[in-house]
Amino acid sequence: MTKNTYTFNKKIQLIQCPDGKAGIRRKRKDGQQEDVHARIVRCFPWQHQSRFISIRDPKGKEVALLESLDQIDDAEIRNMLAMEMEAINYVPQILQIESIHDEAQLYNWKVVTTAGKRQFFMRRNESPRQLANEGLLMKDISGDRYFIKSLEDLDRESKDKLWIYLD
Repeated sequence: MTKNTYTFNKKIQLIQCPDGKAGIRRKRKDGQQEDVHARIVRCFPWQHQSRFISIRDPKGKEVALLESLDQIDDAEIRNMLAMEMEAINYVPQILQIESIHDEAQLYNWKVVTTAGKRQFFMRRNESPRQLANEGLLMKDISGDRYFIKSLEDLDRESKDKLWIYLD
């Protein structure tokens, strides 16, 4: 087994490119080997964060499906994938809701997150989305996402502010 690779089949290997990012080593139709950057996509980013990981070529075509990060014995490759997925899919967790105000077709949220204090706007016709794991996902008008891991994790005042905005 080659160090710093994970072999899916005889044609596809997951590698770490010289820039530290995930890559695919594959054989072209002419038989020559090529290394290209890979796109890493979680198929179920909320329910299974380290399972069902799609490995895609630069054009977005899936070339392999990794059922679990635990399949990868090489710690460097496993850590590279975990770090890349974290960077791509980073979503601050809301720890406290300071206020939610109704302002001309928008809700103005002021919150404390794992990334510090944030302010964002949501459209009035969009509600927080209930996740399968008892969490909530919010998407602001810029497309940025925020989540609440569990309503039980919020303090009483935050729950009171949030309650009227849930379906």
